[in-house]
This record gives sequence, C-alpha cells and structure tokens, in this order.
Amino acid sequence: MRAEIKAYERADNEDVSSYEPDDKQVFGFTLLFSIGIKGQVGADYFEVDVASPGYLEHLMPQPFFLRHAILATDYNIPAVVALMTRYVDALEEDSWEALASKISRVARWEFEDYKA
Repeated sequence: MRAEIKAYERADNEDVSSYEPDDKQVFGFTLLFSIGIKGQVGADYFEVDVASPGYLEHLMPQPFFLRHAILATDYNIPAVVALMTRYVDALEEDSWEALASKISRVARWEFEDYKA
C-alpha cells in the first residue's frame, strides 16, 4: 500500500499560489497536507512548519528543538511540496496506520498519539 498527497494549503488560509512574504529570506508558516491511500477516496491531515534560518534566528535566541519542520533558504512552496511528495511517494507499508506513522516522522498527523 502506498500513500499520496491529495491536496495542500497554508494553515493560515493565505493563498499558496499568490502569497509572497515581505522578505523572501525571513519567513515562517505551516503547510497542511491531505494525505491518503493512493487511488482511494479520503485523507488524513498532516502539518509541517516551514521556516527560513532568518525566521528561526528572530524566533528564538537560545537553542530549541525542531520537530515536524522543514528548513528552507527561500520562500518556494513548490520546492517544499516536492520534498514532501518525494518522501511520501517512497513509502510502502501493509496498512494505513503504518504508512501514517512513517509520514508522521516528518509531519504532525492529526491522529498522532490518539487513543481510542
């Protein structure tokens, strides 16, 4: 079984096709990906924070942890989506749960740590 990215958008509702930051070297935002089983209807949500080194410098003057983040040197949504696509396309597992678990290594899964 394989997964595929079905859609993506900025979590802050900015239009990914037209938004440009004031400074293409200092930016930070969250992308929300809809990812599901390849060829099937339905998807779960996965979020990844995208930030430039300059943005991180302004955010925290002290060391801090990064998880579910992509570091990018310039504001380039297609490059970020291509990176996620390559990662997701390379995965293959026997179940959706196993696939989603691997995707959640790089992006926050909406059901991460969920207990029924």
